[in-house]
Amino acid sequence: MFVTVPEQDAPPVIAATPAARPHRALLRRALRGATPYLYLAPALFLLVVWTYQPLVQALQLSTYSWNLLPTQPMRPVGMANYKRLVDLPAFWASARRTVWMIAGCCPSRSRYRC
Repeated sequence: MFVTVPEQDAPPVIAATPAARPHRALLRRALRGATPYLYLAPALFLLVVWTYQPLVQALQLSTYSWNLLPTQPMRPVGMANYKRLVDLPAFWASARRTVWMIAGCCPSRSRYRC
């Protein structure tokens, strides 16, 4: 004679279900979504190193008064260099010419688009 055990007494099988390992599924999903960014990472790194870092350094250096010789220390002047630039009439003449050149070149190129 066989004795049957009711199903409620049996321990649930948790380890075999996919819901039991959500960290693996999340990791797999994150890696699958990160693949394009991993391909872009070298280009983004070079963009930051060769473009944005020098740009930030140039903006930082523009707030100092320094003749680029190591014998003279850098003196912070803040925005005084920019104030002096804006006060120059040659700056505004150059800005006007630049705007006129851009305004003159943009419409002429738009008619050549296919």
